[in-house]
Amino acid sequence: MNIEEFNKIIKKNTKSKNFKKIEWDSLATLGILMDLEKKAPNKISKISKISEANTYEKMLRLLKATKVIQK
Repeated sequence: MNIEEFNKIIKKNTKSKNFKKIEWDSLATLGILMDLEKKAPNKISKISKISEANTYEKMLRLLKATKVIQK
């Protein structure tokens, strides 16, 4: 997955143009995780603390650290 795909998923689920600076709720997190799992099957659910990542930067950091998103 690349960063553009990630950004589209975040924007879709937060419905915000300024998605890089907001904290989202648990419903948005669930939608994001479901969409990410579709793009990267069997990778997202294995990431520790992914469900606690409720900001763009936190989630991006986890996805890059686990190589789901290529740097």
